[in-house]
Amino acid sequence: MVNPAIIAANDTTTLQFENIFIDLPEGSYITQVSLNGNFHGELFNQTLVTGQLSVGGAINISSITFPGQPIIPTFLLGQEDILIRMVINNFRPDTLQIDPANTTLVFRLAGGGQIDPAILNLRRIDSQTIIPPPPQNSATLEFLIDIPLTGLVLDEYWIQGFAQASDGINPPYITQTGLSEARFVITSDAQLSYLDNSFIPIEAIRGQTIQPRVQIENSGRAEVRLNAVTSNLIIRNATDSISTSLDANYIITGEDTVVISFNSVQIPTNLPTGLYNIRLNLRGTLQTGDPFDTTLVSSNQFTVLRPSQLVLQNFDIHFANVVRGQTGIPAVIQLQNLGESTAELITLNYRFRDSLGQNVTNQWVKTGSNLTIPQLINPGATITFFDTLSVLSNATLGPIYAGLNYVYHDILRPSVDSTRTLDNLDTVTVITPGQIYIESTTISGLPNPPYANTGQSLTVQTLIRNNGQETLQNIKVKLLLQGVPIDSAYIPQPVRQ
Repeated sequence: MVNPAIIAANDTTTLQFENIFIDLPEGSYITQVSLNGNFHGELFNQTLVTGQLSVGGAINISSITFPGQPIIPTFLLGQEDILIRMVINNFRPDTLQIDPANTTLVFRLAGGGQIDPAILNLRRIDSQTIIPPPPQNSATLEFLIDIPLTGLVLDEYWIQGFAQASDGINPPYITQTGLSEARFVITSDAQLSYLDNSFIPIEAIRGQTIQPRVQIENSGRAEVRLNAVTSNLIIRNATDSISTSLDANYIITGEDTVVISFNSVQIPTNLPTGLYNIRLNLRGTLQTGDPFDTTLVSSNQFTVLRPSQLVLQNFDIHFANVVRGQTGIPAVIQLQNLGESTAELITLNYRFRDSLGQNVTNQWVKTGSNLTIPQLINPGATITFFDTLSVLSNATLGPIYAGLNYVYHDILRPSVDSTRTLDNLDTVTVITPGQIYIESTTISGLPNPPYANTGQSLTVQTLIRNNGQETLQNIKVKLLLQGVPIDSAYIPQPVRQ
């Protein structure tokens, strides 16, 4: 700098430096200014980057840029048709022909080795063939690249420019930039999301074993490889949770939706019922080998229910007494589901025991019903069976104690049956049918019994008894003489044993 300078606060000052001799290889250089002085008596030192200096002979590359992008842009795996511009300047008085074979871009991993341009599908799309002389002494070249889905790591990359041109007389003029004339970053656009309400099953009962499945969408273009060991699902509410890991490694390609499954897990029998949220911790790697980690959450995706519970509400055999061989005996059975899940009734059988506790079920037959088995009973619903029974003609006499046996399962857990056996629900007495017999017959009103004259009046008295346990009434008695009816009588009142 020619003279010391004072830079006032909130002021701008132009600093002029002495002439220098440039003795550097051709290329592009970063220029810096080192400022030294004092500030309120304290030493002051600061280094500023002031720009870029191109050093060359006949030609040089003045810039490599990404039009419309930040200085160091970020691109995604799978992104295509990325435009790069390179400006070449001509300092000769003659028009120069661009050598397309030796005018190109070279790519490197930051601080690393050179990358084959074919991986990036490097191609030139402009039609420039010459660099005019001053004053319009520049040519703008345009290139396109594609970021592949595989073959590159997620990192920063450097671009170096090379150019060669000739006037046809002198040897070709050659120039190149520094290794990192332009820079860009490659990142992944793998974007996983949970499809709301795709959780299967949507509900389960306590004690049930489930294998959860969900649908995951990858709206990005990068492939994700999920790891079964480190990825897991958590089903939770405010206070309780259960978790399980992926049942296998999964590959989710770009712009695809897949179903992923988790290992089977049993719902604890003491887990509170109600709605639960889900949390998906999905971890693995990208195609590039870089780690991938995302967490997806969704509310009210799963419901824990109380298992179905079938209880007896009513059992009634309508007749208190039946006779041997009687048919059409009406009976009613009523069951209600007190659980929160649907029950399937798979068997329903009557049980009968005599006063000694002996099983006499085989003496009773169900001959009809309004419903057939199996039956589904929804939560809170009641089902009523109207049956008809028959008793065998040789059935055990006396009081018979009726009961019930039924088997059901929850449709969400069909492999586990619940059995209920209930005895002494009702009592029915089996009696013998009414049996009429004539105990005695006497004749009165004859002066010389047992002889009677023609036309003489007489009285015939018949004693009738009921030898059965069933009351009889409306009995009609006929009087026969040598097999021919000669009189009859009607007994309307009941005749009991």
